[in-house]
Amino acid sequence: MPEKALHQIKMRNIYLASDSKARKKLLKIFGLKFKILPGRIKEKRTRGNLSYAELVKRNALAKAEDAAAKVKKGIIIGADTIVVSGGKIFGKPKDLKAARLMLKKLSQRPQWVYTGIAIVDKDAQVSRLGHEKTKVYMDRLIEREIAIILPVFHPWIKRVVLIYRARVPFLSGVSKAVFIM
Repeated sequence: MPEKALHQIKMRNIYLASDSKARKKLLKIFGLKFKILPGRIKEKRTRGNLSYAELVKRNALAKAEDAAAKVKKGIIIGADTIVVSGGKIFGKPKDLKAARLMLKKLSQRPQWVYTGIAIVDKDAQVSRLGHEKTKVYMDRLIEREIAIILPVFHPWIKRVVLIYRARVPFLSGVSKAVFIM
């Protein structure tokens, strides 16, 4: 990002429509000061006629607009992430049991991770939407391996946060290096 544009953004009120630790960390990496405005939006997990990309962008926009309704001015950022494998959408597992089942289902299968982002600029009264799609391959995991890695990686699995092949040994491939919010 050009330094002048980044400076202009830093001078504005920025709000994150999420209480996600990973999203907070990512904004801090960019040196942004922001306030948290988590909403009560229930993400849609059925897509109907929508593509997966459109689904996450709509969810992200709903979160950003919900937060934007609480402030008079500034930039509001919303995001949503899903994992898709075999035509099934995987959201955040509710607990360790659900995370274990999710790992079993995703083991040795290609997955697509979709992240939608929405930026609402209250001052300019405009919204911008985007998405990222990343193909991920996971090695075959046996029950014993799942039992070992689940307690260590559960926060990662629950939020589908950062994918680094070097740090996550059971991922056999990632189609590109990305930050997933």
